[in-house]
Amino acid sequence: MGRDLVIDNPNQTFIDIVGKGEAIVGLPLREAMPELISEGQPFLQILDDVFTTGEPFVSPGSLVKIVQNGVLQEKYYNMSYSPIRNGAGEIYAILDVAIDVTPQVNTQQALAQSETHLELLRDMVPAMIFYLDAQQRYQSYNKVFRDWFGVSGGEALGKTVREFLGEAAYRQTESHLDRAYAGQPEQYELLAPSRMQENRWLSIVYTPHTDEAGQVIGIIVLATDITATKQVEQQLRLSEERYRLLSADLEQLVQQRTQELATANEELAASNEEL
Repeated sequence: MGRDLVIDNPNQTFIDIVGKGEAIVGLPLREAMPELISEGQPFLQILDDVFTTGEPFVSPGSLVKIVQNGVLQEKYYNMSYSPIRNGAGEIYAILDVAIDVTPQVNTQQALAQSETHLELLRDMVPAMIFYLDAQQRYQSYNKVFRDWFGVSGGEALGKTVREFLGEAAYRQTESHLDRAYAGQPEQYELLAPSRMQENRWLSIVYTPHTDEAGQVIGIIVLATDITATKQVEQQLRLSEERYRLLSADLEQLVQQRTQELATANEELAASNEEL
């Protein structure tokens, strides 16, 4: 009530929030809650502005520091200040409604922190990790994805695999995606699509993400660079081929020399008979 913001007609919830009992009735808000001043909180000024401008104030999830039982607590409230006018249209009071949403805000903050940690972990893994929704649209990806494809920020978000990779590259992955979206984990090797602009061999793993009903709602994709392994395999194949050819040549040479020796022996035996 009034510019001094005298507390009038508080409900039990407000009395419990302030934590000083019913004695707060008739006190200016700054006396009932001195922490609004000592902690540098803006609410007294905001209430004064409502008196001055007549404009309501609404703020979801506002942080309020409140001393309860001698301990400073941090709480979050959906708050609204609505001016109340008399018959002459003059503001004489403000209706303060505050809904405690501390558990919801704490949960949201924990989820945001978890997501930050998860993103950090994704970026630390030396592999490409991304998530496709039920329509094969990119919903999230890590730094390796951005680096390998040369995209910035959310450039690929919301695009389908077909739109992002192009028709030719999509045809290479389509059958594997179909199996994954049918609920079957899939793993295969692929020469990187031309969009990467680099001859890179990838080992790709699709892990279906299902809801409680068992329906596939997305795919978690892990793609690892196996170019070095492929190069070693190619070198081994070349070595094996050279060895096979060398072995064949040696065998042919041995057979030839054996034949020549047999022929020479026959000729020598014939000469001995003539003698």
